[in-house]
This record gives sequence, C-alpha cells and structure tokens, in this order.
Amino acid sequence: MQPLVDEALCEQLKRLDRGHHHQELSQALQLLPEIVADPYQGFVAYLRGKFALQDGKDDQAIQYLCDAVVELQPGERQSLRPPAPDR
Repeated sequence: MQPLVDEALCEQLKRLDRGHHHQELSQALQLLPEIVADPYQGFVAYLRGKFALQDGKDDQAIQYLCDAVVELQPGERQSLRPPAPDR
C-alpha cells in the first residue's frame, strides 16, 4: 500500500529536506505514487526534480521542476527556500 500524501507527510518531507537527510527523503519519495493530490503535487514535483538534478537526470529534473513552478502558488514557492544562515 502506498502512503497517502497529506499535510503531515509534506511537513515530514520538508523536515527531512531542511535537515539534509537526503537518503531518507529519497526513499520516502520513491514510496509515493506517481500522481499525488493537487494541493501537494507541486511540492512533491519540486522534491523529485531536486533529486533528479542531483542524480544527473537533467531531462527528468526539468520536467519535474517545470511542473512544480506551474503547480506551486507564490507563497508556497517562498516556503521552499532554505532558512537564512545564522550570523
């Protein structure tokens, strides 16, 4: 059974991403269905694109990242930025 994508799962994925737990995040993304519910589609596409780019799969990364730009609302795009470093 594939996990349901919901707000709680997206928050968990964000924590993994911000904490640089790339292996755990990659495994979690692989367990998700290819198509996820509309409210989370852009965020999941962003993460998939990020990992495809890191893996050198540029064509796949471009498609995922384009999907993310189309799906994410401006406020959601802002929330994906990493926190500013402490000074």
